[in-house]
Amino acid sequence: MSSTAESRVSSRSAVTAYAIDTKRLHCPFTPGLHAEVEAIQAHAVGWAVALGLVVGEHAAVRLDASRVGWLVSRANPEARRELVEIAADWTTFFCLLDDKIERLPAPSAVGAYLDEIYAALTGGPCTRGDSLSGAAHDLSRRLHQIADKPWRTHFAARNRQLFEAFVLEAEVRAAGGFSELRDYLPMREVTVGIWVELALSELALGIELTTRERAETHQISRLACNLIGWANDIFTFEKERAAGDPNNLVLVLAKSLGGDLRSALGRAIQMHDREANELALHLAQIRLTGSDAAQRYAATLGYWVRGHLDWARETGRYDGCVGDPNGQLGGNSCASTCMRSVCPESGAVQPSVKSLSRASSSASTA
Repeated sequence: MSSTAESRVSSRSAVTAYAIDTKRLHCPFTPGLHAEVEAIQAHAVGWAVALGLVVGEHAAVRLDASRVGWLVSRANPEARRELVEIAADWTTFFCLLDDKIERLPAPSAVGAYLDEIYAALTGGPCTRGDSLSGAAHDLSRRLHQIADKPWRTHFAARNRQLFEAFVLEAEVRAAGGFSELRDYLPMREVTVGIWVELALSELALGIELTTRERAETHQISRLACNLIGWANDIFTFEKERAAGDPNNLVLVLAKSLGGDLRSALGRAIQMHDREANELALHLAQIRLTGSDAAQRYAATLGYWVRGHLDWARETGRYDGCVGDPNGQLGGNSCASTCMRSVCPESGAVQPSVKSLSRASSSASTA
């Protein structure tokens, strides 16, 4: 048995000692749900089947059970349905891509694969010929039909930022993990995928931020990304520890606390709840003084944070990490845990975060 297979068996047999109810996390944000959520969900599953992202009835049923369309519909309750469908398709693609690259043998393979995916996603040739490349090409074609060049440039920058973070994540995993929280946090802010989701929400809602408005909302966007990424980490840290994946907020904190997981978990929850309060204060201020575009964008941040937790509760998103004996769940994206095993193609020196920080700064101005 390979080391990867052994780690997955270990993950499935792990027994949790730190069961966390999703309601325990502080989330003072208004819920939302698109009126046509059922149609959006059906479209996402149908698209994945048509593009060969899932093969066979069992995989399609499993994908449907993940309810990715519901997640995106909670985050974009007031957007045009056909644009929310594109966002749901990208989210499905993203989750399966996350699953795929975690199975690649080395960081160099992750980088090479993502270069090809990025080319297909941004209008270049679809050279590889696998289903994920085909899905990226299809998304590029559809977005080119409906989005202007400035938005497509912004979207490309956010995807490049995400893919660079994925490569860094693979390097960190191979090196045994970060020792310092300050190194982990910029990477996690990006790998959860919300920066790209927010770009798609802007398109779906017709929000056009000026350069000044984008700069003014950058920090609150980071807070939303952190909240979703940290919630994911809090609920999945035992699964990721059992699988040998060090890329988790709780596990990084535990390193600085002499391996004390309970104290690390408590500190992670405190970090999350403080971040939630800070975001709530900023959103309240923008509702009073912000421009119309800034107010609509700020509302979207609240919908995303609240929608992620509501979706997690309704789908059992984290059940495998809080007591499910089957332990079938995994992945670091906002939704990929529910996607495990539906992708038909799954199969160093401590790195620096400087390149990721530069990518984040560049993407914020694109």
